[in-house]
Parts: sequence; structure tokens; C-alpha cells
Amino acid sequence: MTHIRKTAAEVANQLRVSPRLIQKLCASGALRAAKIGSVWRITTSAIDDYLDQEASRPSCPAISTRPQTAPITLGSRSGGATSADRYARLIGVQPGSASKSCSKRRKTNAPA
Repeated sequence: MTHIRKTAAEVANQLRVSPRLIQKLCASGALRAAKIGSVWRITTSAIDDYLDQEASRPSCPAISTRPQTAPITLGSRSGGATSADRYARLIGVQPGSASKSCSKRRKTNAPA
């Protein structure tokens, strides 16, 4: 049985991806290929093996392993928390302390 060998551009066209992506996959070893001169040659069986391997992987492993965090509650526009308070809460400081210290500095540094 003869194996049909395709170039990276032919495989990219078949899979509807960029030729550069196919070249990177070949260079990294993720896609079995042989480099003849400056051209990557990929067998159809290597393409099938790669696609089967990718199909068996979870679609987005980062979502399932990401720790759950509580959402930050933002105040309403009328009477809610200021952006400085929301930022202080985000970085873990007492809300209100950042905006008060900034306003004190402005008042003390003002020319008389």
C-alpha cells in the first residue's frame, strides 16, 4: 500500500487552517512528517492519527480546571461604589481608604 504524501500547504487547504500552523505542528512533532529539503511532507495516515488524537482531547481543559471565584459586585451608578472603591476591593484593601487618602493629598498640596 502506498502512502500519499502531501505538502503543508495541501494539508492546510484540506483542514482549512494556515500553512504556517501545519509547519509548526510538523516542527514540534505533534504532526508526524518528513522534511525533504525545505518542504514538509505529511502522510494521510499521519493526518488521520493527529485528528483522532485531537478529537479525543477535551475541548477546553482550562475551563474545567479553573478555580471558581466569587464575582465582584459593582455598585449602581446612583450612590454606588466609586471606581476607586471597586479597585480597592479587587486588590484586597479596605474600600474607601484609597479615595480618602487621595483627596487629603490634593487638599494639603493645594497652593494657599
